[in-house]
Amino acid sequence: MLSTLVEAVDRRLASLLVGRARTRSPFLRLIPGSWIQPLFTPAAARLRRSLTFGALALCAATGAVILWLTLR
Repeated sequence: MLSTLVEAVDRRLASLLVGRARTRSPFLRLIPGSWIQPLFTPAAARLRRSLTFGALALCAATGAVILWLTLR
């Protein structure tokens, strides 16, 4: 279950990265997106990991502040 979710998120992030690259570079519009997408797969995985760690850090900091305000 988790691996299918991770794969779906990676595919979506890769397609978003491809879309952004294609809008910024006119040359990439000539190349099919399916050819470009494997190049962005490792970048999408790194982006997913950094976004996940960032979200976890934000949740932990928010929880710590709420706990501090509650106990104060």
